[in-house]
Amino acid sequence: MPSEALIAPTIWRYIASSLDGLVSLALELSEDERLAIPPVAGANSIATLVGHTLTNVEDNLLGTLAGQDVTYDRQADFDAPAADAGSIEARWAALRARVNAALGPLDDAAVLAPRVHPRRGEVTGLEVLVVTARHAAEHLGQAELTRDWVRSRDEATPR
Repeated sequence: MPSEALIAPTIWRYIASSLDGLVSLALELSEDERLAIPPVAGANSIATLVGHTLTNVEDNLLGTLAGQDVTYDRQADFDAPAADAGSIEARWAALRARVNAALGPLDDAAVLAPRVHPRRGEVTGLEVLVVTARHAAEHLGQAELTRDWVRSRDEATPR
């Protein structure tokens, strides 16, 4: 009797919700606003947060959880963030489809099995899902604060 597949689809729903919010927020703004960086040490633009978060999902869910071959270049998201609305939207649509297809065959037994994460060592698939959900939600929150800063900055700028 095959195991049920409840864990991955349940947690993926929350990850996808955070990503929907992050991408929607980015698309509300102009390209210049997506590239604006708050004057705070270590802060990033919304374009950087979107690219980095999508790359992280690809690495964790497609690479570590689903065992697909993924080349992870974290620094590329920070060096040259994609700010074009069409590119952001297309990238998220393609990634969503790829993750949906990859998670489909994973039953709960497979999700609970250990695997090797390239930076965390041995973890279960459940841990990969939880870390990915936390990461996506953290960056959605950062993007919301950055959007608020952009709006307040724009409101303070004489026209």
